[in-house]
Amino acid sequence: MYKKRVAEGVHDSLIKTRIIGYRREGHTDVRADHLSGYNQPEIIGDHIPDITSKKEGKFFVTEAETKETIGVEETAKQWQSFSMYTNGRDKIFHVVVPESCLKEAKKFAEKEGIRVDRWFYNPMY
Repeated sequence: MYKKRVAEGVHDSLIKTRIIGYRREGHTDVRADHLSGYNQPEIIGDHIPDITSKKEGKFFVTEAETKETIGVEETAKQWQSFSMYTNGRDKIFHVVVPESCLKEAKKFAEKEGIRVDRWFYNPMY
């Protein structure tokens, strides 16, 4: 149970940090799953993204993952759904992970044939 709570804490921290970054960059209509005080993102495919936002006519879909969720079948399904929904131009797919997991996450996306438009990492984890 403790490990699950720690993983959830890291996941939520990744989301909060990315939201701060998006707001600094001028994103609007920022929505977040799992966090109180935010409207929930709309369902894409069968999945709810961790964050959605808008900037300069573009729509951003962002997923946060931890070492516990990288490589998991459910993560692959989510990423595939979000990658297919986005197009890399006016709909953008981002993934944020702990720095310690960045290489593993990129390898996972490549192995699964998933396009990620931009990677973010948090050096604290």
